Amino acid sequence: MTIAVQKCGDPEPDDICERIRGQIRKLVFQTKDECGERGLRERIIGQIYGRHGPETSEWDGRDIAINQLKNRITKLIKDFINNNEGAQESDERSTTTPA
Repeated sequence: MTIAVQKCGDPEPDDICERIRGQIRKLVFQTKDECGERGLRERIIGQIYGRHGPETSEWDGRDIAINQLKNRITKLIKDFINNNEGAQESDERSTTTPA
């Protein structure tokens, strides 16, 4: 199974679900070479296989960056849920008929 990853500068798809998926995938899989910022995957691999272990400033810096990326992904999902909840409710109301 292949995963389509939205690259930096790619146009966003029209479907709102595809847009959120693309934004999440980008934050997870982007590389510094592609976007100028490491994604979550690259950061975690650097943390696991990096030369600097726990209790070093390099480790702490990567840990901060990982947590910031996780927070951005969480905020993106929460914003998506909050902004689209009303649309789902109105769709549900339009498909139900009064008794």
